[in-house]
Order: sequence, then C-alpha cells, then structure tokens
Amino acid sequence: MYSSRCFYEELPALSSFKELANFQTYPDAPNDWYLVITDVVSSTKAIEQGKYKDINLTAALSLVSVINLNPDLNCPFIFGGDGVTFLISEDMLGDTLSVLTDNRRLVKETFDLSLRVGYVAVKEIYQSGYQLKIGKYQVSATYAQLLIFGNGIDYAESLIKNPPQEAETAIDAAQAWMRNDDMNNYPEQLRTQVQIHQELQKLLPGHDPFWPRWIVTVEKRNSGLLEVWSIC
Repeated sequence: MYSSRCFYEELPALSSFKELANFQTYPDAPNDWYLVITDVVSSTKAIEQGKYKDINLTAALSLVSVINLNPDLNCPFIFGGDGVTFLISEDMLGDTLSVLTDNRRLVKETFDLSLRVGYVAVKEIYQSGYQLKIGKYQVSATYAQLLIFGNGIDYAESLIKNPPQEAETAIDAAQAWMRNDDMNNYPEQLRTQVQIHQELQKLLPGHDPFWPRWIVTVEKRNSGLLEVWSIC
C-alpha cells in the first residue's frame, strides 16, 4: 500500500515490455491527487508562423518551474511538445498553479503566446465514470517515465481545452472588468462584478484555474487596494 504523497516515489518501476503490456498490474491514480495540464492555445497556427521554438520553450518552462518547486520529490509528468501533463499531490496543487499562472504572464510578454493552465481532481474523473491507471517505466538508471492509461486523461483534457462558449464569454467579461475596460461592450447581464460573478458560478467548475485570479482581484478591488489589474 502506497502513502498518498509518496505514491509515485513508492510505485515500482517496470523494466520489461512484458510488464508494460500487463495493464492489470497498473494501480489507480490516488483519489486525492490532481491532473494539471498546460498547453499553448492555437499551437498549430503558431507553428505555421514559425514559433515552434517558442512553443517548446514555453512547455519546458512549465516543466522546470514545477519540478523546481520540490526538486527532491520525483514529480510525475508527460511532456507533449506544446505543453505538459502533471500528476500532482494535493499539497503541491496551490504552489503548482501559482507558478504556472506566473508563467502565463511571462509567456505572453516574451513570446506573445497564450498558455492554457487547468486542473481536474482525480476523484472527479472517477466519479464521472472514467479510469486513470498509472505506471512507471525505467528508461535508464537515472530516469523513469510516467505512464498514464485509461480514458480519464482524455476526459480531463476535454474539460480544460473545450469549455462552453458561454463560459468563455463570462471569462472575457471578467478579464475586461479586471482591466477596468468599458463594460458597455459586453452583454447587459455581464457588466458588473456581481453579474459576472453569478455567471461564473453558474458556468465554471470549481477546478477552473480562473477562479483564484478572479477572487483575489475582486477582494483587492473591493478593499480599495487595487486600481487596475492587468492579466494576460
């Protein structure tokens, strides 16, 4: 039995193709862990514009930033070229989202690219009827690769990468309010902080990474500590 925080550290590594092919031996991901997914929005179009190196650097920045949060702990991840999928224990979630949010701003300023950051609780994946099996393959003496099987990863990606259009509109209005833009350019039901908050509550799941930025900004604005909040 593995302890939750050290689940991946304590997971025995597979070293043969025979072991890799035996999916019955793969344990479920811990119920209290999270999938954190980053990717560059419209990366195909950006590659056509010659920004493939910038895209790779953006993904690498996400990876290095999260690993550096706890270099002594083996952080499981899958590198996808334009983004990274992390399997994160609950105690690391807050710091992980914080550093990736900082990366969003840096990537926008440096490369003019939009870095999408989202997370889904593993327990939500299970509650929705999907599977998430985890393995570890010993590639070399010093490196083991995370293996993820099951339809849970596709489900998580769909939640993060394909939000409803109504949710996108509400987030756009919220970002405009945070920048002190002219709200008359938005629908009548999305022109005040209260209206926007009600719409976000209706449309955004609790795991959406936009919530921390919105709540912090609203609290600062309402307390008079913030004049203008600029986000990417």
